[in-house]
Amino acid sequence: MLTFSDSSIRTKIGDELKEQADHIAFLPFSDLKQSVLDDIEFVRKSPLVLDVPVTGYIYEVETGRCPNGHKYRIRKPLSKKTVERVNLASSIESKGSDADMPCTWCFRKVRRCFGVVFS
Repeated sequence: MLTFSDSSIRTKIGDELKEQADHIAFLPFSDLKQSVLDDIEFVRKSPLVLDVPVTGYIYEVETGRCPNGHKYRIRKPLSKKTVERVNLASSIESKGSDADMPCTWCFRKVRRCFGVVFS
């Protein structure tokens, strides 16, 4: 993604495959670190992602290794409700599914609950 532009890859596809790729955005980038940070921020801001750390890596394609200093993490501050749910889920997991613990969905003491852990 660092070595091409949309126009160059569209030309290559047209020449080699005889297909038009004008409708495809290949999303090239010129700064690898900034691209990773932008992607992390995009995921972190999603309403579908809980209050969890989001991590991005830059690794060497040839070796598959991630050199030191090429790990980036942005963390949302945990809400009080999320902390409570994580703690309850951990308690339930450590005691087994049949434990009489508060349900993390409805917060009622139940033998078994079909609520969603992180609703």
